[in-house]
Amino acid sequence: MSGDDGGSFQDLSMRVAKVLRIGAIISSACLIIGVGLLMLRPSSEIAATLALSDLPSAIARGEPSGLITLGILAMILTPIARVMILVQGFAARKDRAFILIGFIVLAILLASIAIAY
Repeated sequence: MSGDDGGSFQDLSMRVAKVLRIGAIISSACLIIGVGLLMLRPSSEIAATLALSDLPSAIARGEPSGLITLGILAMILTPIARVMILVQGFAARKDRAFILIGFIVLAILLASIAIAY
């Protein structure tokens, strides 16, 4: 793929790698801090589930469950962001087959989340 067809394949690969790296760092940091807080405060209770609407207040209060939930959410959203970047890259190259495949993968990921929720 040449540089005039919406960017090079290497550029797209670098963007995907950056998103995956950032997602992994954010997820890991939230999980490590959340588990660390849980270990430092053994009296802290961790909810079996935490509603997304309660997430901002739980994080603001410094609750371990809020940080752990945020880490898991970042872990779930990272592959979705990856697929979205790939679809955008394929659209820039006007590669209809891969655009369609990307949207199918994205639909499967989102359907899986909707079914689980």
